[in-house]
Amino acid sequence: MAASIILVAIQLVQLFCSFPSSYALYEDQIGKFDWRQQYVGNIKEAALEFGGTRKHVFVTSESNVLAGILVKTGNIAWRHVFPKGEAGVTNALLYTGQELLTVSRNGFAVRMWDPSTGVLQWEVLTSSTLPTGSEIAPGVLVFQEDGNQKKVRLAVTHAGQITVMNARNGEEVWKDVIPNSDSFQDVLLQVSTEDEENDVLAVIGRVPGIGFKVIRYNSKDGSLLGQTQIPAPWITADVSCITLSGQRVVCADEQSGALRVTKVEAKQSSQEGFSSVPLKKLQLEVSGGRFQVDAVQKHSMRDQSSFALSMQDGTVAWLKFESGEFRVIKVIPSVSSHSFDFYKEKLILTTVSKVQNHVLIQSFSEEEEISSLQTQVTTGPHTGDPAKIFAMYLDRKDRTIGSRTLLQTSDYGLHLIQQGGEIQWSREESLALTLSVEIVDLPVSETEAQFEDEFSTKKGDNIFSMFGRRISTQFAQLQSYVEHLKKKIETWQHGGGHHVHTAEQLTYAVEYDESEEDLAEYLTRDEFSLHKIIIVVTQAGKLFGLDSADGCVLWSYYLPGIEPITRAGKLLIPLMVQRTTAHFPNPPQVTIIAEAQNSEHNFIYSFNPINGHPSDTDHPMGQEMPFTLKQATMQNIVDKEFMKVILLIDTANKVYSYPAGVSPVVQDNKGRIYLYTADADTGALKGYRLGEGVDDPNQTWRKGFTPIYEAEEIWYVQLPSLLQSITHVVGKKPSEEIHSQGRVLGDRSVLYKYLNPNLVVVVSEGEDPTAKSHVTVYLIDVVTGNIVFQTDHKRVNGPVHVVHSENWVVYHFWNNRVRRNEITVLELFEGNTQKNSTAFSSLDPPSDPLVERQSYIFSEALQAMTTTHTEKGITAKHVLMALKSGGIISIPKRFLDPRRPIIPNPQHKEEMLIPYVPELVAPPTAYINYNQSVFGIENIHTSPAGLESTCLVLAYGLDFYFTRTTPSNLFDVLKEDFDYLLIVTVLLGLLVAAIVTRRLSSMKKLRQAWR
Repeated sequence: MAASIILVAIQLVQLFCSFPSSYALYEDQIGKFDWRQQYVGNIKEAALEFGGTRKHVFVTSESNVLAGILVKTGNIAWRHVFPKGEAGVTNALLYTGQELLTVSRNGFAVRMWDPSTGVLQWEVLTSSTLPTGSEIAPGVLVFQEDGNQKKVRLAVTHAGQITVMNARNGEEVWKDVIPNSDSFQDVLLQVSTEDEENDVLAVIGRVPGIGFKVIRYNSKDGSLLGQTQIPAPWITADVSCITLSGQRVVCADEQSGALRVTKVEAKQSSQEGFSSVPLKKLQLEVSGGRFQVDAVQKHSMRDQSSFALSMQDGTVAWLKFESGEFRVIKVIPSVSSHSFDFYKEKLILTTVSKVQNHVLIQSFSEEEEISSLQTQVTTGPHTGDPAKIFAMYLDRKDRTIGSRTLLQTSDYGLHLIQQGGEIQWSREESLALTLSVEIVDLPVSETEAQFEDEFSTKKGDNIFSMFGRRISTQFAQLQSYVEHLKKKIETWQHGGGHHVHTAEQLTYAVEYDESEEDLAEYLTRDEFSLHKIIIVVTQAGKLFGLDSADGCVLWSYYLPGIEPITRAGKLLIPLMVQRTTAHFPNPPQVTIIAEAQNSEHNFIYSFNPINGHPSDTDHPMGQEMPFTLKQATMQNIVDKEFMKVILLIDTANKVYSYPAGVSPVVQDNKGRIYLYTADADTGALKGYRLGEGVDDPNQTWRKGFTPIYEAEEIWYVQLPSLLQSITHVVGKKPSEEIHSQGRVLGDRSVLYKYLNPNLVVVVSEGEDPTAKSHVTVYLIDVVTGNIVFQTDHKRVNGPVHVVHSENWVVYHFWNNRVRRNEITVLELFEGNTQKNSTAFSSLDPPSDPLVERQSYIFSEALQAMTTTHTEKGITAKHVLMALKSGGIISIPKRFLDPRRPIIPNPQHKEEMLIPYVPELVAPPTAYINYNQSVFGIENIHTSPAGLESTCLVLAYGLDFYFTRTTPSNLFDVLKEDFDYLLIVTVLLGLLVAAIVTRRLSSMKKLRQAWR
């Protein structure tokens, strides 16, 4: 026993010692090659703080985030990221001026936060059993007991119970089970002080097709006062309803085009049904038949005699219920969004409208429009339309009314607008919902581009013209170098860099640059291609070009007519780099494919990744395809202008090429093109080749998309789909370089890798016939449909994270049987002989590969996983893992080697294999983001730099983190801390010594000659 413990200890020491020391980060390197940006996501609710020294905007988002944003700068002061899914949903955000409260998990958890620091003050769980996820949305209401400001109460419903607590300290006042609540669709809460004996808290439950059930409680002690039922057979789940003061309930009945109103009575005998008030009687016209009612404050009864009526055409009517009838206060047309707020007990309605290229913000009191608060805001050409508005009113220094407005646009942008129309700050929150990323090389400078002309030959050229062109090119380079030195000296004298931005400027960095000429000069390729541009496509349909140096936005482009493609429950917008910057003077081109809104067809858009300009000027906002897309794939073949070909397959199996002019290249390579599709729902995988040409008589209406071939099905694989579904289809990176074709073993023989470029990993998740969780991994050749390898994992759960590179596959999952995270690695080899050393052919493949496999215990759950990628593939591979705890670790692939022996023999030692240890432990030095924790990471993108030793890494999701990693240390360039003074001193010393010894030697020879 003692010997085994000592053996394990020795192996762990060897494990830690095997990690290179280059992972350590010096203190002065922090932030030099890396940056982090934090976001909150698409805003659901917001509240502006009106007290304290550092004012905040409190927000909750669709990404399950609660955050406090500084009003002055727009930076995140504090933030809490809750789990994904229903477990982390915040149902209500309540700010009373002193307390910041949230209600989560459909009323299960109520929390109070410190508004200044975001520290949790207290948490109350309203039920002893965990939520099942089937609970209805909670009813939430803040009220004052007996009108006493010191007795603020919070009422919350959850799973058929109502809990009333002290909003200051979370102490429970009373709790009760709501009778007959199983049929409730949703719940409204109402507090009334009109009862002579009791303050009444009414729970009003909606039962579609029947009406409302009302349960009345004493709001002080929770005693049941009675139950009534309000008949409303017209009520459905889509009808919007609110509560008003005076125990009134108002609903918007779209079918009859009327408002329905009733009073909640204490006894069933006196309870009346809803009375109907047609909108025409109020002189309100409803176009389209859709309208809804909106309360002044969703979770409060403050001044609940007023409400807003929102219509489908954008008209908003401010109505008030007084003396038993509705009164129209204001009618404002063409409103994008609206909100109510108070200023010194005075209710104000704020509206926002889009007027041409401007945003108009108006404020109305009951008597008139407040003209001093009317604000016109000029937004950028690629900013979305107004979507939500949150206003706050305050006293200015001259004792007049002032305002701050938080505006959210349809591109998920968040803008704080000052009175007068100035945008104080903006946040591009759509970046928190990034779907696709590519890192593109910057173009070379103009002088370097002239080399293309220098070595090109033209008709009529002779040796003198070529020599003259060479001299002029070198003179231009000399001028450029002098200008570069000049600017460098000026920058050094001013003590700053060219492209340095503060945190407030990161969103719109281009506005702070001196000129477009300086920006163009800045966006040129550096010596080692470490400076690049990051192309980002977001769920909102907005495209960004980010600077890899600091993450600032260089350009943005908004496409309002698109939405993501949904596949296997995932949102996708494929991003394809058709031409890079390496082919001067042809401009680079990137293409995205999405779904067109309000259409069954797809959408395609091409643009220049350096400046964001559309590549097709005839379709600056993209082009809708006149067919339903089945598959889109970019082939590794190019035309004479170095443009890669995108092939599109429609549901009729017709093949289109994009751009249309590349069809001759497709024809030349027809015999080498194979396509495949994978249906996640049915589990069917199909392979195709290009068949006969197509003469389409309808090509005149296909908007430039002409079918060129039929896709001929050549193989079909049906995976089990009754209880399982495909969740991942992972291929290799087309740009991946493989340096070595085999591994040298300890006996000096070679074990050749199985390098099939057509191999994909297919993962299906679900249950087996015994209802136990099940994951199956397939390795399939998509040219022939051959299942090269298959393995089953029983009683394991996802989410599964997969990495596929060279001849190996690594995947991570949760083992239900032993309740731990595990990582499995598969490695494929041809054997000791190689069938074809020049090219791999799926049509004439080698024999079935030898599959080595091994599993490891991993201590943490993952958010994402990928592998490093370098220019020539010489550098050792590392596996990058984003942990749910916020770290990003880099583990050498040799630790995930399936051939690691339990007891190494001399040949294993000669091969330098690490002894097998079941636990895969990552030391602290393996964290490449040191203390810069990142959360909500969806993926990690890697890109090669010009240095073979360096890989650029971008982790993106709710947070962005960019850095460089050197898996095999920095072997191809001198380090920054290299002691140049020492080497110069040594060289000068050697030079002086050489001169002196040469002089002494000559003198010695002279003396010897005279003897």
